[in-house]
Amino acid sequence: MYDRLNGGAKPRRSRRKAQDAAVLPFTQAFVAKRPTYGYRRITALLNRELRTQGLPTVNHKRLYRMMARNDLLPERSGCDRPERSHDGKIIMMRSNLRWCSDALEFTCWNGGVIRLAFVIDTHDREIIAWRAVPQPHRVLV
Repeated sequence: MYDRLNGGAKPRRSRRKAQDAAVLPFTQAFVAKRPTYGYRRITALLNRELRTQGLPTVNHKRLYRMMARNDLLPERSGCDRPERSHDGKIIMMRSNLRWCSDALEFTCWNGGVIRLAFVIDTHDREIIAWRAVPQPHRVLV
């Protein structure tokens, strides 16, 4: 028990290398025929073929690992995202073009709640209006 908890155990090895070698030619043929298909679609095609031959089917996670080891996965699309161009600052050319609003609650020591709502001009960060009420109020909405 001590050896197992402290990393003395040997790492597990794949027990299906013989089955992987038997399935790999089918996988390579499907990938050659349909190079844009991912591992899930290849798994569906492969399992359909294996069922017709009376062979056991393959789990999609196992096929993913096998395809990754043999460089059979298609190139990922959408990975070349440009850097974020918006840094969170809103800049307007003059006042009264764009406003932002927010609301928050303060809990008092006596258990009461004060709700505060306000509107800010994004150009000069000036608070245009604010309202604080002790209970939900339709003016805040």
